[in-house]
Amino acid sequence: MWDSRLRLSGRPRLDSLSSAGATRIIQAMRLRDHAKIVDWPPQPGGAGDGSKEHPQAQSQAVIEEVHVGSVANKSVPLSGTFRGTAFTYDILTKDPSFARKLVAELARHVGKTLQEIGDLDVDF
Repeated sequence: MWDSRLRLSGRPRLDSLSSAGATRIIQAMRLRDHAKIVDWPPQPGGAGDGSKEHPQAQSQAVIEEVHVGSVANKSVPLSGTFRGTAFTYDILTKDPSFARKLVAELARHVGKTLQEIGDLDVDF
């Protein structure tokens, strides 16, 4: 099923602005390259004794949960696993409105790797 929010990079979406009668073009881009993302990739964190191996590549960590109720201002918290160990990630954004949209989008992609999340095309 095609989701209108996921697009191939470089493929524009047309939005009609009813009040002005004009049309604007919204360009989809990869999440990792989005201007409102502070830094990509987010680094693994979480409690631990330091004896566990941390994921070294974005393709290694699988996102298990997006903490929808914990979006704090400009941060989108995620939980992921690598070799049976849980890690947390915070995707830092430049504005709270973008963070709220992002958390809703990411909640639909649980089970994907951090690399696949970064490769998502978003148009908001």
